[in-house]
Amino acid sequence: MSITRDQLERLDRRHPDPPALAITHAGPPLVNSLASPHKFVCSNSRTYWTKRKTQRALGVELIAGRLAHLMEVGPNARPVMVPQAALPSDHSADHCEGLCVGFVAVPDTVNTKDLPTFLAQGGVFNPDSLNAASRARVIAFRAWIGAGDAQALIQFKTGKLLSIDHGDALDVASSSVDAQGVSVSGVADDVGRDARLARVTVERIENVSEHELLTAVADVPDEPGWNLDLDARLKIAEWLANRRGKIREVMSKWSIK
Repeated sequence: MSITRDQLERLDRRHPDPPALAITHAGPPLVNSLASPHKFVCSNSRTYWTKRKTQRALGVELIAGRLAHLMEVGPNARPVMVPQAALPSDHSADHCEGLCVGFVAVPDTVNTKDLPTFLAQGGVFNPDSLNAASRARVIAFRAWIGAGDAQALIQFKTGKLLSIDHGDALDVASSSVDAQGVSVSGVADDVGRDARLARVTVERIENVSEHELLTAVADVPDEPGWNLDLDARLKIAEWLANRRGKIREVMSKWSIK
């Protein structure tokens, strides 16, 4: 299967999966940020972190989240409709009202950027528990999609890192492919800096099919803030396809072992 406009139009014409409907507010972020995502329990019995603001376009976050799930390095993403009735009475999540991009909430996790605050508030994290292979895999994935805002979720029970917050990714004007480290408080930056640990993800990227790429960029809402028409999404699929064969060399140069 080739990456063509006709193929993407065909995928777009499928009956789309409707947005999940937020029912109950489930919590604020630990630390406020540009997007200040809030957590909602939704109609499909899943809980999502939702955001209506991002660096470039909500559609970028949706596509990148789908790809992270496909590569098994991060939580899945989908559109989530947050009605006024689901908002908390303190108005802290009013900015989330409307059609958001949502990410499956992973239990027992904290953003690596928020880890110092978490620890200062009495949270416990053992730096020796970090899963080095997951760090390498997240870095390989983020190099492929061109995500420069280096952050991830850390899951305490497993020590795994999960890739999140891809708002600056998928910039088709960028030709650079760089591996950027993900800093974790208390963990040396060279932990996991071994290309062999990223092999599974590198091979998965190299073998991702054109159909998988087109499926990832299909069915993006045509709403204000999502900002990705069919031609823009087609260019993203082509851009990702062209980068597939570059990740192995990038990770080899990044490795110190």
